[in-house]
Amino acid sequence: MYYDPNELKNYPEIMNKEQFTKLCHIAKRTALYLLESGLVPCECTGQKTRCYKIKKSDIVAFVNDKAVNPNKYIPPEHWYIYGNGEKSFTVRVYPDGSISKEKMKGYYKNCLAKYPDLMTTQDVVRFTGYVRETVANWVNNGHLQILTKTYTFHIPKVYLINFLCSDYYNNLIRKTPKHVNALWQMNR
Repeated sequence: MYYDPNELKNYPEIMNKEQFTKLCHIAKRTALYLLESGLVPCECTGQKTRCYKIKKSDIVAFVNDKAVNPNKYIPPEHWYIYGNGEKSFTVRVYPDGSISKEKMKGYYKNCLAKYPDLMTTQDVVRFTGYVRETVANWVNNGHLQILTKTYTFHIPKVYLINFLCSDYYNNLIRKTPKHVNALWQMNR
């Protein structure tokens, strides 16, 4: 993966995914992986086409880091498989584990400020991006503590923050995009 500095001058300061693929000589699916996983910082506008806005400086930093750490940017095995189903979101390399528990707790307290002190399963699903069955498995296996076990779980915000900072949660193999984005945000 490389870019030509003379060719770089012909591109605007803010590029879209197509320009990114042409400049770096990579496949569109690889570019999609790099953008969706947060390995190349970008802004997603939410449009159906040309939704990614990537700074030229971020692309240069990505190419330079790719030369030093090539394994960091390898897509997972199933990334290139096409099909009708939704592909699983897996990133092989996450931010280094140097994030302290105090920093994690502060980050999650800020993010959860708008949620009530006693959360429901649906609130946890909305915040983490994991499905309801996964949250129920965390509760049933004793990883996530709850206050009452009725038809709807009542999860105090403090218990959820402790769970989100736990090694179990952060060592999950298949992470949702929200989980990955939180790790990258804390790492910055």
